[in-house]
Amino acid sequence: MNGFSVTSPVISQWPVAVSLPALRSAILPNAPSGRATPPLQFEFVAPPRVKIVEPPSGPESSPTPVRLVGDHFRMGVTKVAIIDADGTRQQLADDSVSVVSSFVIDAVLPPGHGMITIVVADPISGETALPAAFSHTSDAPAPGGGPAP
Repeated sequence: MNGFSVTSPVISQWPVAVSLPALRSAILPNAPSGRATPPLQFEFVAPPRVKIVEPPSGPESSPTPVRLVGDHFRMGVTKVAIIDADGTRQQLADDSVSVVSSFVIDAVLPPGHGMITIVVADPISGETALPAAFSHTSDAPAPGGGPAP
């Protein structure tokens, strides 16, 4: 179109960023009466990913507020789920997740046990998981523990 074309061979599994020139309008051969079309727009949406979970552990018996640090989070769009030690997937409620910026999500993880995987998802670009991202710790006191007399 207007002497410009893009071909993209598959080189690897990783996304490739492409810069396209702005198009003001174009006449398409198949358009009725050769009318000009509105400008074309393109937005690349990378999959979200979590790199750090802070704190990395919390109690088994109560919810734990955490901060997820990563990239490509989108406000109002990015969802968070967990996969527990038994392999059960649970999406966190919207009121338990707050996308602070494209790099930070504040969330509240439910009580549970063992190691969990944290999954971040975008309806356009897909999802990624951080295995063994968070560990629930026992609430029980250590054997023989307790305050000194």
